[in-house]
Amino acid sequence: MIDSTKWLSISRPCSTKARKVREVSSLVRICGNIGHKVMRGALLLSVSACTISAPPIANDGTAVTPVANDGTAVPPIVNDWMAVHSIVKDIMGKPVKDAVVYAMPKERMAPTKDWETTIIVENNTFQPFVLPVQTGAAISFVNADKVQHHIYSISPVMKFDLRLDKAASSERIALDKAGVVVLGCAIHDRMVGYLYVMETAYFAKTGEDGSADLIDLPRGTYDVRVWHPWMEGSPDEKVKRIAPSSQGISKVDFVLTLRIRNDPKPRYSPSSLEHPGE
Repeated sequence: MIDSTKWLSISRPCSTKARKVREVSSLVRICGNIGHKVMRGALLLSVSACTISAPPIANDGTAVTPVANDGTAVPPIVNDWMAVHSIVKDIMGKPVKDAVVYAMPKERMAPTKDWETTIIVENNTFQPFVLPVQTGAAISFVNADKVQHHIYSISPVMKFDLRLDKAASSERIALDKAGVVVLGCAIHDRMVGYLYVMETAYFAKTGEDGSADLIDLPRGTYDVRVWHPWMEGSPDEKVKRIAPSSQGISKVDFVLTLRIRNDPKPRYSPSSLEHPGE
C-alpha cells in the first residue's frame, strides 16, 4: 500500500533547488544577517516547490484557499505526476486478489515494442494465474514440470497451440489485440490461467489485501477500470474518471460481484468456451 506521506513529498525538481540553496548558503557567510534572511527565503521557496501539500481545511470541512499578504489567492502547487491507490473488494467486503486495476488516458497509447514476459508452468498450474500486459508485449511459456504440457488458447483475442516438453520453453507470441486470453492445457484439463491485454501501460494487480497502486501517471484525465476473471459484468460498467488535483493521489475503490466457481476446468470446444470478463 502506498504511503501517502511519502507521495506528498515527491521532489522531482529538488536537485536544481538544492544547488541554489548551497549557493545562497555561501552568500550568507559573506553577508551576515542579511544573507541569513535571504537563505531562509530561498529555503522556504525550495520546500514549497518540492512539496505537494493539501490546502488548509476550515471548521466545516471545506478547503480554504491560501491568501498572500496582498490579499491575492496563492495558486496551488502543481505536480507533473499522479498516482492511484485502489482497494478491490467483493460484495461481502472481502479483498479480491488478482484483480487488474488500470488507467486509460484520453489519448490512445501506442503498443509497446520492447516488453517480453514469461508464464511459468509448474505443479500443473500457470504462474501467475492472472498476468496483465500491454498490447504489443511478447509472451512465452516455460515448463518447470517433469511432464509434458499442451498449452492452448481459442480466445478471440489470441489463438495458439503449443506443445511443451518437460523443462522446455516456447517461442514468443506477440499480443497485438486487447482483451482476455484464456489459457488451458489439453493434457491436464483442470489447468486454467488468464492474460489480460490492455491498451495502456498504467496498471497493477491486487494482492492478498485487495490493494493495487498505479504510480508515475503523467498529469491528466484518466478512466480507471477493474477486471477480474470471475467478475460479473464488464470493466466499462465499473469505470471511474479521475482528474488532476493538488493531492497528487487519487483513491479509487471497487466492489465486485464474483461468480461462484464450482468447476475450474476450462472448456476447449470453440462453441462452448466461456471467456469470463469479456
